[in-house]
Amino acid sequence: QSRFGSLDGLRCASIVGVVLHHTWMNAPEWLTLAHRGFLGVDMFFAISGYLIVTLLLREERKNGQISLSRFYTRRMLRIFPIYYFILGALTLLMLIKPGANEAPKFWASLPYLVTYTSNWVADASILAIAWSLATEEQFYIFWPPVERFLRGWAVPVMLAFVVVNQAVNFGLTDKLVFEKWGWHDTPVWQITFTPICLGVLLAHLLNSPRGFGWAWQAVGHRAVAPVLLAALLAVCALPAGDISGVHRLGIHLLITGLLAACVVREDHLLAGMLQWRIVVRIGVVSYGMYLYHMFARHGAEVLLGRAGIESQLALFPVTLALTYLVSELSYRTLEAFFLNLKSRFSA
Repeated sequence: QSRFGSLDGLRCASIVGVVLHHTWMNAPEWLTLAHRGFLGVDMFFAISGYLIVTLLLREERKNGQISLSRFYTRRMLRIFPIYYFILGALTLLMLIKPGANEAPKFWASLPYLVTYTSNWVADASILAIAWSLATEEQFYIFWPPVERFLRGWAVPVMLAFVVVNQAVNFGLTDKLVFEKWGWHDTPVWQITFTPICLGVLLAHLLNSPRGFGWAWQAVGHRAVAPVLLAALLAVCALPAGDISGVHRLGIHLLITGLLAACVVREDHLLAGMLQWRIVVRIGVVSYGMYLYHMFARHGAEVLLGRAGIESQLALFPVTLALTYLVSELSYRTLEAFFLNLKSRFSA
């Protein structure tokens, strides 16, 4: 089939978690899940790794090889337009208002933002969230050539990546990183790289009849998806100041298991919820929502302030609604044009 019916629903859950994380920062300490919304980015990574590599493997099976030029063209048409539109608008704003508080930090981080390397700096100013996009784009510069030219070595190479990432996750490289770069804490991109790797491995597993058979036996029952979702929420809710190590790895494995349960069959027991019309639509525009939500949060703060409402709890739904509206408008006006171009380079 050409698409997986539940992936937009999982994207919706991911972006809602991210927005919650950035709007309800004073949530009660006992409400742990409210402080773990950043894990929505990990889900985004897993979905991306699985879906993109699945499409590459299907292209190779159909055409005999992977077209790197078509892949990079599709990627640029999907990711670049809205990203550089926002970056250009911010640059223009900083030129108009050179005395803005964020201006010095913005100009210092601009070279990293332009080149998708902001995950290597501590704080990328207004677009600090761009670290995840930088991580993903760096991965996709490197990985498709591995799929094309190394083929049988792709899975061993990916397993090696997982081992390296887990060495970072468990703190085994902290001393080396500090001695070489002077970092006391390893960059977050190294820890959250694992979900992309697991998504890629899942794509390879499900690409063969034998691997799909194994996956079907493990997660093919309709009830597995809600069970794994409950387990994922429970593990995410475990109180801990630092979730690196076994905790983070367990979350990543459950995310991958949930993803697998949602793609090996379309009629799993979460399908009805994940395929609600509004849920699917939010998933479709989730990329724009990720880029716009911090600006929407500022707009929501202004609106609530004028209405005399100071509750941060109210900030979440208002920000979510504004983010969706702006992203829907952006999708229909700006992104749709480039997505139509992207379809011409379909594999």
